[in-house]
Amino acid sequence: MPKAPKTRIVNGDHFADILVRYDEDRPPIYYWICQKFDVGEVLGLGTAFTLEEAEQAARECLDRLTRTGTCKVEPVDPLSFRVN
Repeated sequence: MPKAPKTRIVNGDHFADILVRYDEDRPPIYYWICQKFDVGEVLGLGTAFTLEEAEQAARECLDRLTRTGTCKVEPVDPLSFRVN
């Protein structure tokens, strides 16, 4: 499976990076991490099974950050919910 480059989404003063973890024996996992420019604090994060799901969740978090200044952190590994 080809490795995708890191994806960055920008919304005002905030951004989200989407990274992917590849393991030979498991499907890829996409991690999205939302932050504010020039601030090292993670303001939102989560995981997804596809790049599209990760982009959607990151955009929703960025929208919430822009509107309300908050976005919940969701440190959940989706593999724990996958039935093999």
